[in-house]
Amino acid sequence: MNAQRSATMVLMYATELFRDDNGTIRVEFPDVPEANSFGDTEDEALAQARDALETALEFYVERDEDLPKPSPLQGRPGVTPTPLGALRLQLYQSMRDQNVNRAELARRLGWHYPQVVRLFDFEHASHVEQLEAALAAVGRSVVVETTPSKVLEAVIGSNTMPRTEVTRKIWDYIKRNGLVPKSLPVARSSVSKRSRRSAATSLTKSPARRVRQKAAARKSRRV
Repeated sequence: MNAQRSATMVLMYATELFRDDNGTIRVEFPDVPEANSFGDTEDEALAQARDALETALEFYVERDEDLPKPSPLQGRPGVTPTPLGALRLQLYQSMRDQNVNRAELARRLGWHYPQVVRLFDFEHASHVEQLEAALAAVGRSVVVETTPSKVLEAVIGSNTMPRTEVTRKIWDYIKRNGLVPKSLPVARSSVSKRSRRSAATSLTKSPARRVRQKAAARKSRRV
């Protein structure tokens, strides 16, 4: 187990981009070799990389291992898990650093044990307030920091504007570039627990392939 980590925990992982023989861009994570993604452009490949990264880090949780420490970016593009995923992962690592198990966390919070277990279920829609309370129980606080997006700035500009104007500019960009799908799904398809379990058992033993398959399954459930 790693020694206590720095006071500020930021899960920003450096990436390396490669162009494959077929022209697609491949993204790899030097610190998380199980994660990789592909895309026709750098922006698309990096957008796909977030799911791949979070899924790979989820396997560290399942195996009860320390999360990899992010290396300095040194000019390389950085990718983070989703905000909710980052809170789960930071809670997990903080508990490991302090030798706090789930039963002890439940005692500190005054919760039932299954409530704590669900905090580490990446498919469960935990509330930010629950994760914030759990982090506070291990002596950590949540600080939200945003960084400018060059991609978004290219679409809407850098000036302050009402949210309605932001929405209008984004939709104009989508329609102008032919990004509107021909048909939108009417309702989100439901996936039974049994079918999810069957899909999980069909994953191969290759860590990288398991990451790709699990990320794809997660993305299909969001549609």
